[in-house]
Amino acid sequence: MEQDLSGQVFEALSPDERVSLCRRMADEASELAKRASPNFRAAYTILAIEWLMLADEIARAAMGAI
Repeated sequence: MEQDLSGQVFEALSPDERVSLCRRMADEASELAKRASPNFRAAYTILAIEWLMLADEIARAAMGAI
């Protein structure tokens, strides 16, 4: 996945787009964890969890802004 993840680009996205991107990044990290060596598996798994947590937080904040 080729994606420009600069802060400016991320902030320009709508909350729904941010949530979607975070979930896609979590999926990518999960897939990498499955194929990673034991040295990196835990790190990729943690990244996936963190991306999902960020997606959830963005979604909650967006709901509060309605």
